Amino acid sequence: MGGGFEGDDSGIGNRQSAIVGSALGKPLFLLLNKSLFYFRYSFCLPAEEKFGMISQVRRAALSVHLNIAEGFSRKSALERKRFFEISRGSIIEIDAAFDIAEQLNYFSDFSKENLKITMIKTFEILSRLIKALNK
Repeated sequence: MGGGFEGDDSGIGNRQSAIVGSALGKPLFLLLNKSLFYFRYSFCLPAEEKFGMISQVRRAALSVHLNIAEGFSRKSALERKRFFEISRGSIIEIDAAFDIAEQLNYFSDFSKENLKITMIKTFEILSRLIKALNK
């Protein structure tokens, strides 16, 4: 079928491959992979943060991913821009949480350089998409 739910002919599952074939495909692919990176990085946090920082970072990482996906589904540039702005705000939220984690020495055994570079790149890609929608 369409790649959505079994028995679903909506073609929703094919939407990602259609977008990846478009001019926006590369930024979308990069953004979605980077949002998963933040989620995975939350596994570096200590277990006692399970209901605090870990939960918050994972919700924000999921928000990045879902708002990018929903933004790309919108036909109106204004709506699309709003979802990308929300996603960009979630990047800032993750960054703030990881700053606190770093101050608490939660990442003492891990390299934070990849995380910082990934956050900057994600923010830049989203900012370029938002700027392009302002034209």
